[in-house]
Amino acid sequence: MNPPSSMNVLLILLRISTPSDNRCYRKLTLVAVASVSVIMSGIVKAQVIVNDNFDTLANGHSRNANGQYSTGSSPSTWWYVNTSTGFSTWATSSPAATGNFSGNWIETPFNAGGGNMNDAVSPFSSVKLANVGDSLTVQFDFRYNGSPNGGHDRNPEFGFFNGTVPTADMTTLPAITAGYNANAITGESDGSGIVQLNKNSTTLFSDIKLVSASAGTAFDGAYTMNFKLVLTKTAANSTKIDLYLNNVLTCTATDTSSANFTYDEFILRARDLAQIDNFSMTASNSSQK
Repeated sequence: MNPPSSMNVLLILLRISTPSDNRCYRKLTLVAVASVSVIMSGIVKAQVIVNDNFDTLANGHSRNANGQYSTGSSPSTWWYVNTSTGFSTWATSSPAATGNFSGNWIETPFNAGGGNMNDAVSPFSSVKLANVGDSLTVQFDFRYNGSPNGGHDRNPEFGFFNGTVPTADMTTLPAITAGYNANAITGESDGSGIVQLNKNSTTLFSDIKLVSASAGTAFDGAYTMNFKLVLTKTAANSTKIDLYLNNVLTCTATDTSSANFTYDEFILRARDLAQIDNFSMTASNSSQK
């Protein structure tokens, strides 16, 4: 249930007062102001970092000079790590829309050239989780059109990192100092997949495992999934990591030895041609109320 607005609170309280009773009117007005203050003090301000459905293209079906496919107030930026030949990316509207995919989306042939990982990097203005309760969230729709190649993990793998922010496509992985990521893994004996939450130190996707959980889906073959990853500062040295599949909390972990609370890039890798749509990132700052 959403909290009532300040106007609604005032209207409710003023309607039960009477003009002939000034003391009642003044008392109720003070109560209304106090109630509004209490309500507003509990609302955490959310900052939209990126909100991109790739439908309003900035440079045909290619990126512009800033690495953006879209126009608008909060487009996403994408740079790519090309570790093989023939790597390219584009905005597309084919194959046909399924699930939450509609309009345009970006398509990335991650395993182009055979066996080598290609990473998609989306940098953003640095966000610091300075206070307990501060959080950083990414959410997007992801789709494979075929079976992943070359392994049972990273179908996909993605997370938030702090490190060297790229300004163009790269031939080597960006250097990082810290981060957390989620990994979708196939190959369970019952045919279902698992999800794993990992901590990273100085190596991208170094995968220091925190926890894993059954996903209820195989992450194999053609599939579509909405992923949401949330990092929340829960104590001076603690970060809570939550992973949602199709908006259902599926895996959670808390790192009680967090040394870094600053993030400036989202990075994703996968094992085959993949598509991404409805990409958003938000930061919630508990001190901005």
